[in-house]
Amino acid sequence: MVEGEMVLQLRAVVETHDKRDCEGISSFFIGMDWGYGKLPRLPLSEINLIYEFVLRHRDVIDEFEISILQKLMEIYQEERTLEARQNLKTFLLYLRRCVNPTPAPKILPREKPRSLVVIFRDAMRIRRFIHTNPRRLIKNKTGIDSQLRANEHSIVVNEGAITRVDVSQLAANRPIEDYHSSAKCLSSNACYFGVFDGHAGASCSRHVSARLFDYMCSSVLEKHEIASVPIQKRLQWLFSSGDHRLPHFIKEQHQRNVMKYFERFKSNPDLTTVRKALQTAFVALDEDISSGALPDAVGKVDRIGTNIAASGSCAVVAHVRRRHLHVANIGDSAAVLGVNQHNSVTARQLSRPHCVDNDDEVQRIRAQHPISESGSILKGGRLLGELYPLRAFGDVRYKWTENLQRVVLEPLGIPSPPGLLTPPYLTALPEVFYHRLTPNDKFLVLASDGLWEWLDPDTVVRLIHDHTLGTQTLSVYQPQQGLTIKEVCNELERRKQGESKKPIDDNSATHVIRNALGGASGGAALQYERLKESLQLPPGMARHYRDDITVIVIHFKEEYLSSSTDSDDMCGF
Repeated sequence: MVEGEMVLQLRAVVETHDKRDCEGISSFFIGMDWGYGKLPRLPLSEINLIYEFVLRHRDVIDEFEISILQKLMEIYQEERTLEARQNLKTFLLYLRRCVNPTPAPKILPREKPRSLVVIFRDAMRIRRFIHTNPRRLIKNKTGIDSQLRANEHSIVVNEGAITRVDVSQLAANRPIEDYHSSAKCLSSNACYFGVFDGHAGASCSRHVSARLFDYMCSSVLEKHEIASVPIQKRLQWLFSSGDHRLPHFIKEQHQRNVMKYFERFKSNPDLTTVRKALQTAFVALDEDISSGALPDAVGKVDRIGTNIAASGSCAVVAHVRRRHLHVANIGDSAAVLGVNQHNSVTARQLSRPHCVDNDDEVQRIRAQHPISESGSILKGGRLLGELYPLRAFGDVRYKWTENLQRVVLEPLGIPSPPGLLTPPYLTALPEVFYHRLTPNDKFLVLASDGLWEWLDPDTVVRLIHDHTLGTQTLSVYQPQQGLTIKEVCNELERRKQGESKKPIDDNSATHVIRNALGGASGGAALQYERLKESLQLPPGMARHYRDDITVIVIHFKEEYLSSSTDSDDMCGF
């Protein structure tokens, strides 16, 4: 069957077939990511035609596979990546299951069917064949709570202005592409916290979470050094969602890179501020990631290094030293400060998203390239029509020349993006914000964009503020020495307000994720129902409806911030 005949038959079938039965599968395929990175979705009209054609013409499935494969390859600009081919095979596999359904499995009395009823309300005839992974059977509130808390932890830091850190994470991808980590620099007593949101795979975000802090710890300014510590022993890890212990063959090269960077940093007289030090560390790591994917002296390409460089990662990192807070950000993760003013909490954003919604970013990118490319650099809200964040680690497809990509990436099935004329189009140079902490600053939230898709900054800081008030009522009140009667009365009044806000979770980061997916209104029963529907999505399938969510909440110590000022107050910039 030629493609022209297929299209004619599709149009004929659509006039007589009931569309309602195919709406579910249409929505599913529209939500899929095709090819390498995020490419345009298949239009709803195309999916309807395709599905109805398969239902009507089961006897021509082989010819149909060939035709639709050619059609999809044409639509998606002849993507030849391994991921694209796998997605197309998956697509055809779903079609085959729709045409030749297997008998429904026997269902035990207390077992729920292997289906996604909520997602595919109107596709009842095919719902058992949409996917092969069963839904998670969550029977009660305990199961919901356990799943939400599976990747949470809290640590007591008591270092300078920091008192406690709450962390929580909920996966949507399989494997998860979000990573987070924290460490302390023994040379300056600064604490580092980072959320790393990967895309096109988890390789880049996992390695950035394990490598970046070494570069930052090698960037300590002389005026901030409190102890002479060898480079290899400067970093003390507090926590990490990945394994910060790199494989032996990668660790050796990483240590050599860090030492080279340290020598360059010390010999550069212009690096006199924390802002410049952080920017230099980010860029140096990104350059080393790129170099790790290049062929060696005999022309051999390291596949692991190439995978790290070809995938990408956004990052938001907090550098806290005494009262000095620096936030370095690339991509669309965000940092928000919770500030208590006049007995109410407000959100102060300490980062800006690097995407098309940021006019400054759009102007920056267009100014770096010829006017002739102004209409092609950003298409459909994405860089070269593909990449959403406009700053990121890795993603060498948008940084290397086409000739270099032809040598290194194309043999591995990774094509260059369309419209690649004057690279680089992407940078890992972070935007750095500085803030001097005051007694009114209660906590800092670092989170991947998976959270901000559900909640705005004001709602997040209000949830954490209410959580803090609620948890205070769980312990016996003991006033601190030196408080006046008025101050004691104010604390008791806050505890009274928190009596009605006792949280379900001890961890404030988990509390935020619970309210993001379950909603902050409607009562506990309705919230659990919403959570149940969301958390029952099987691994990987959840990504079509939400992203990985990672939240770090850094709680500040009011007593420390109220004490005498630092001797180096003006050295924080």
